[in-house]
Amino acid sequence: GYLASLNDIIIANTTAATMTAAAANGSNADQIAIARILKVYIFSILINIYGDIPYSKVFQSTVGITPFDKQQDIYTDMFKELSEAVAQFDGGATVSGDILFGGDEARWKKFANSLHALLAIQLSKVDPTTGKNEFAAALSADGGVLESGDDVELPFPGGNFLSPIYKYYDVTKRFDYAVSATMTGWLAGKNDPRGLPYIYGTSTVGFPFGLSRNDAVNFANNNVGFAQLMKGAARSTGTDPFPILMASEIYLARAEAAELGWTGEDAASMYSSGIRAGWDFWSDGSGSFNDAAFTAYMANTDVSLSSGNVLQKINEQEWAASYPAGVRGWNVWRRTGYPELTGGPAAVTAGHAIPRRIAYGPSTYSYNASNTNAAAQQYTVQGDLDSQLGRMWWDVQ
Repeated sequence: GYLASLNDIIIANTTAATMTAAAANGSNADQIAIARILKVYIFSILINIYGDIPYSKVFQSTVGITPFDKQQDIYTDMFKELSEAVAQFDGGATVSGDILFGGDEARWKKFANSLHALLAIQLSKVDPTTGKNEFAAALSADGGVLESGDDVELPFPGGNFLSPIYKYYDVTKRFDYAVSATMTGWLAGKNDPRGLPYIYGTSTVGFPFGLSRNDAVNFANNNVGFAQLMKGAARSTGTDPFPILMASEIYLARAEAAELGWTGEDAASMYSSGIRAGWDFWSDGSGSFNDAAFTAYMANTDVSLSSGNVLQKINEQEWAASYPAGVRGWNVWRRTGYPELTGGPAAVTAGHAIPRRIAYGPSTYSYNASNTNAAAQQYTVQGDLDSQLGRMWWDVQ
């Protein structure tokens, strides 16, 4: 639905019969550019969940015959779309109805370029040459990338449009989403003060993942008030914004790119800036986020790059900085192997392994059977067709 609506915006702003009417909502070129960027954002999530998906013909084919595109081909086109979208902004009439940036072209460019950089770093092992070139293109593109204070959050006005976290916990009274013990343990192990804003109240009890239903119910009953998503003191109302893309993620990607030799930037400087940006974002006014605390944290042997394991430390901080965007954290772990994780005790995969993709859904098989079956073949693992243990194109560790 979202993708179809975005495609409709592009059509309305490129078709002679509708362009003039569409321009009442702002510059035709800017509307098209924003729609292209958002399409890439959505497709980038889908492709990194499933692998090969319908892409190039998804708006042109009839039910049952939509072909799947290869991941590497989609990545190539997403890079192109982002570069062209950034160049397409024309400084015309401000786009109305833009709840993310209020039609601010500069912010859209930073968002697009930052997404471009994250997609580029995803190629670090499968195609480092392309990754390096595209990362450089993202950094040098008009508008630059996200930096301190540029965090992208989706606002919620309240009323009928409540923050989803607040609505989930405080309105519908559901409590089956939690911060995992993996995350709370990682933060606690490094004496990282970002832990407090991640959790609700004073609870430091993360929820173990991969439990059977009965064990999960028992754990919840025995640990009432376990760590909940984004329920710190400053994030407990119906108008709380939801993080979309953070400056800390981009700084840390730049740190990794520098360490890989992709750029001439200083890895240590980008690393420090990335962690500090994350601290600044999650600061709850408790006083835990002062300069002395940051200096001490960066000197911790588990954090300091001077004590070795440089890429591992950068990758782990990238993983932490992705919170609460689970797919991006999953991307980091699958691509790099960090942090070192093990599957849950009730995992149904072979060897209790952590899934590396999500299988295609049943409706995909129902409505596009031949193409789905053909795509699923490449994700066969140990005789299991369309396996969750099948690997992304870029997952080559």
